[in-house]
Amino acid sequence: MSGALEAPAKWSTGTTDEALEKRELDGQSLARPGDRGRKVNALACVLLVLFAVQGVFSSLRTAPTIDEFAHVPAGHYYYHTGDFSFFGKNPPLARLIMAAPLLLFDLESPKVEGPPSGWRPWVYGTHFMRVNRKDYSSLFFWARLPILGLSILMGGLVFWITRRLHGDAPALFVLALFSVEPNLLGHSSLGTVDTTATFFMFAASIAFAFHLCRPGRRTVLFSGGLLGLALLTKYTAILLLLAFPVMLLLRLTVFWKRERSDGSASFSRTGLCATSGAIFLLSLVVLNLGYLGTGFPCSLSELPAKSGFLKGISSAGFSDLPLPLPFAFLDGFDRLKLDLEQSEFPGYLLGQWSNSGFRLFFPVSLFLKLPLALILAILAGCLSCFFSFWRKRLGLFELMLWIPLLLIGIMMAFFSKVNYGVRYVLPLLPFLLVFAGRWLRDLEKGHCGFFAAIILVSWNLLASLLVFPHYLSSVNELVGGRQRAPLYLLDSNLDWGQDLPELKRFLDEENVASVFLAYFGHVAPDLYGIEWEPAPYFKPPDVASGWLAVSANYVYGYPYRVLSKDMSQLVQVPSNAFEWLRDRKPDARAGASILLYRIEDLVSSGLESTGSK
Repeated sequence: MSGALEAPAKWSTGTTDEALEKRELDGQSLARPGDRGRKVNALACVLLVLFAVQGVFSSLRTAPTIDEFAHVPAGHYYYHTGDFSFFGKNPPLARLIMAAPLLLFDLESPKVEGPPSGWRPWVYGTHFMRVNRKDYSSLFFWARLPILGLSILMGGLVFWITRRLHGDAPALFVLALFSVEPNLLGHSSLGTVDTTATFFMFAASIAFAFHLCRPGRRTVLFSGGLLGLALLTKYTAILLLLAFPVMLLLRLTVFWKRERSDGSASFSRTGLCATSGAIFLLSLVVLNLGYLGTGFPCSLSELPAKSGFLKGISSAGFSDLPLPLPFAFLDGFDRLKLDLEQSEFPGYLLGQWSNSGFRLFFPVSLFLKLPLALILAILAGCLSCFFSFWRKRLGLFELMLWIPLLLIGIMMAFFSKVNYGVRYVLPLLPFLLVFAGRWLRDLEKGHCGFFAAIILVSWNLLASLLVFPHYLSSVNELVGGRQRAPLYLLDSNLDWGQDLPELKRFLDEENVASVFLAYFGHVAPDLYGIEWEPAPYFKPPDVASGWLAVSANYVYGYPYRVLSKDMSQLVQVPSNAFEWLRDRKPDARAGASILLYRIEDLVSSGLESTGSK
């Protein structure tokens, strides 16, 4: 991209080195060619391999989580039926990606049974588990590998962009942080939609920022294609349809420069608007192709709308307006929006439950989940951006990247009641990582920056090693260890049903034949060789001795439906069914999410529930 459009003079980078004036991103490419460049590339590959190895080990030690249990079978169902309305609360692309390796296996695909309730995908997942018991665990390992591959591509993209913006050393620094970041590792080793959406949303934002700096056919194709793929992955990507017009508006007004520095002809505002419109149209084409062209076009009158949001649009006289969207996409969005309006599950933060959500849930969760070394690097990078912006030396490309970061962060922080985990704001992390390398560029010529980077990378590595391979339940040093994590965070921040293999490991080490179990998850424990009996609610088991294993979510009051032991039905675990254990220190832990208690100690202490059943 040599000769790409430069930033307006008053927003220039202030670089004086003539060798750096041939810039690839609005005047900011600082990558060095030659032998040094090859060594940097080799180190980057080593860091990405490190990320991959950790992801594989984590995947091998993790049971199918709550959402995976339904996502992977649904993807397999799509390949056999083409019916994307099933489990339509997210678009189908991520499930199709994770289910692709399953096509190599001779699997049974059960029929969909029961009414179209919110639990039907999990009922289907139960049938899928029952008829494919022999290969069940290995199926999920293979389904997770494509998601891990996308995360590796995301790491490569973060490195590439940071290198172009800030140089070799900041790029390696950022990739070193990325390669051991527990939250990215934890979700990259699972078959869920969150990491896939993070990759495509970040890649689409990068491509569109490129387009605003240097419009062309390639940028139109990449931007439109990636935006369409992002929309096919998760409804959160709809926020990009708000961010991109804001980026375009700012480009056309505040950050407009009509001529390039070399005096060659420039593009017009009309041309930039036209090509940006082409990107939007191309994304709609990709979206409809992802649904195989079915249900296009549709209107709100065909649903009918269930959520208050779409009902309001329909009542405003737009119910018969043809929409260039697949019917399944619109219907899934409506059902998801209804769940968000009704607060399907409560949120938990700092020991408190709320059905209406916490306004500061995501900022606080990120502050407790991200390693402190990474938080410091991000703060330093953001301060560097702020001072460069204040002095009008921040480049156009970086300015454009702040728009989706701020919009996604503000919308999720202040307008979302879905307080289930930091996975909903994972799309923020690649943007933050790019900015985290900026401060090192400012200090790169001195020794202070080098030593500071070494300290932060080493600190981050140590924090990651302390939680290996249980990345999903990681918390930073401020919490005081994973043992204290339930006091602050639950659900997918800590306990997502992932620790059945660790429970089996504990039982084998202690020579325990059977256990009373209250497991937050849908996977049958006997698939891991665990002999178990359902734990009674509100009191200890009626036996003299043995072990009681309870998921942390239940100990702290989470109400949920789980699979009965005979896998015949979903049974409701009442709220606070195990709150009588909350103030008692567990005798052991399986991973971080399953707490174990000696029954004889519970009986001798006379513990039971003091709350209502």
